[in-house]
Amino acid sequence: MKNYFVITTFLLFGLMQLASAELYFGGNIGVSEADNNIETSDISDLVAGFHLGYNWQFQNVITGIEGDLDAYGSIDNVLGSVRGRIGFGMNRSLIYGTVGAAFLSVDGDKSAVLIGGNGGNGGNGGNGLIAGNGGSGGASVGNSVLYREGESEFGFVAGIGAEYQLSSQTILGLEGLYYKFDDELVNSNFDDEFFLLRARVSFDLGDQAIRFASNGGNWSGPYVGGHAGVLFSLSDDTINAVRLANGENGGNGSNGVAIDPLNGAGDGGDGGGGAVTTGFLESEDIGLLGGIQAGYNWQIDNLIYGIEADTSFGSHDRDYLSSLRARFGWSNRANLFYLTGGVAFTRLDGANVIFAGDGGDGENGSNSVNNGGDGLGGAGGIGGRSISVFNKENLTGFAVGAGIETKITKNISIGFEGIYYGFNGDDGDYNQFNGMNGSSYASKDDSSTFVLRSRLAIHF
Repeated sequence: MKNYFVITTFLLFGLMQLASAELYFGGNIGVSEADNNIETSDISDLVAGFHLGYNWQFQNVITGIEGDLDAYGSIDNVLGSVRGRIGFGMNRSLIYGTVGAAFLSVDGDKSAVLIGGNGGNGGNGGNGLIAGNGGSGGASVGNSVLYREGESEFGFVAGIGAEYQLSSQTILGLEGLYYKFDDELVNSNFDDEFFLLRARVSFDLGDQAIRFASNGGNWSGPYVGGHAGVLFSLSDDTINAVRLANGENGGNGSNGVAIDPLNGAGDGGDGGGGAVTTGFLESEDIGLLGGIQAGYNWQIDNLIYGIEADTSFGSHDRDYLSSLRARFGWSNRANLFYLTGGVAFTRLDGANVIFAGDGGDGENGSNSVNNGGDGLGGAGGIGGRSISVFNKENLTGFAVGAGIETKITKNISIGFEGIYYGFNGDDGDYNQFNGMNGSSYASKDDSSTFVLRSRLAIHF
């Protein structure tokens, strides 16, 4: 680890001798080629988050320091780095290399839940000169939860990248990064080395000379556009997949046997086996989403306010994710910084609950017949049923967030925003189905999400 920090520190001290400096921040999204498998569920390979950096420039040489903080597959799995960057810039383009220290923290969590119904009781043996035997109880699995373990490691990161300055303060980029960690992440089944390819958008916050003509600060009027990004599911108890197995029926008890002069009673029937249901839990995974938005802005000097409606489509058992929000912001030349809030809507489509029923009791064996007839064996109990309930649930909640938008032409803007959607689902009681006793597991009623997305709009 010492070598990683020495390299980073050496680069930083070298930066201080350069001429001009600029602060920037932005977001990134990428995909890892690692094969990360947790128990029986694959974790998402998506990586998304934020970066913040500082550049120094001397003629065409640009060097700086950058830190990033990303969610890796799950919002609780944190991938971060602190890196030095050095590159060569020409016109609007920059080619650079980067190296530094990396950190990966994998969160421990539930990965699956097993629900087992209780086995039915065996029936009693009948009475007679030769008594019947009691039936056997049905099989039962019981309830258990599978866990994955969490762990953290430091390591090394290096890579190359390219950036293009789209406007005076908007920068698009693409970079490839190689991560290597000191030890194998055995407990969480994460690869200890992997390659990450990611796209990025950055906003220059410095007061450098504007290299392109300003597109003005007129934001008033209607606009339409599209967006694309990632959705972070914040519920770690969502049922992702289900396996069901009904319990077996209990066997019938044997008939009693008459042995002169004794009459045998029947044996009790065996109890039915309990059902077994396995639910694989979806962790707070990252999923892709995209959609459209439309709105209207009003402007008083540098103050911007307006209203916006949007609809997104993506993964995570959601038919859609929509909102109607107010926006309040402040513009500086071609840039708009804003806060937003309003009402949100979503429609969930997935498993709400899994249920494992108890096995039925075996019937009692019949008594011996006094005239020498044989006692009858009791009937076996019915096996428990396993059930999964899928439901389309419409939810209403709230949305709050913030973003930045910049004009790249008079009528076209691009931006980057983060929005939190708060929902509370139905907290129903699923302990019984059709009068049958058993065990159940309901998905978490908190269906809240966080969305990080880029946007493009056409202004009229």
